[in-house]
Amino acid sequence: MRVKGVLIDLDGTLVDSLPVYDETLRDVLKEFNLDISSEKFDFLGEHPDEIVRKIIKKYNLNISLEEFKKKRNEYFSKKLDKIKLFPGAIDLINFLKEKNIKMGLVTASQREVTDMILENLKVKDIFDVIITSDDVEKSKPNPDPYILAIRRLNLSPYEVFAIEDSIYGILSAKRAGINVIAVLTGVNRRSEIKMLNPYKICKNLKEVKKVLEEELSRL
Repeated sequence: MRVKGVLIDLDGTLVDSLPVYDETLRDVLKEFNLDISSEKFDFLGEHPDEIVRKIIKKYNLNISLEEFKKKRNEYFSKKLDKIKLFPGAIDLINFLKEKNIKMGLVTASQREVTDMILENLKVKDIFDVIITSDDVEKSKPNPDPYILAIRRLNLSPYEVFAIEDSIYGILSAKRAGINVIAVLTGVNRRSEIKMLNPYKICKNLKEVKKVLEEELSRL
């Protein structure tokens, strides 16, 4: 396998943002006099719109999907400094750049939220392509985001690795014919991820870099 590109997920994979999403959802619910600090959201990692739909239904809220998302994004924009790159992210990025490997970001988040995160962390310009849920009709776990990413990079599925943390993301990449390196920095447990038979399972991005170093050394 000739590795020419790496496609990486954003939330829970490249950046530690899932706790902030959790906070912003709770902030919106407080506007409805709902204090759910003791409850745990078990659907983080799903498509953002689906998460909002489930919350609206679960708590029987009198609010539209778009209005909820608008409120959530307002809260989110005030918490950007809480979001950090995972350890090993910069080393991985620099390594891929040194090896002239094309880099793409493939996320189920909205373009607005994605841009906020990337611009605040000053990493938006490192990617050759950025695919968000706004760019496809069907987002993860459908293969469409990854198919679009490799098409824009002018690569085949066999020339690319995907790095993902969630079941939805892994399914999306695999359905596009792409080998997946899974990381255990998101919401899903190793046992859940192992059932999907990814190419490799890594604890973090530092281990991902080692895997890619080994793959590239074989060329």
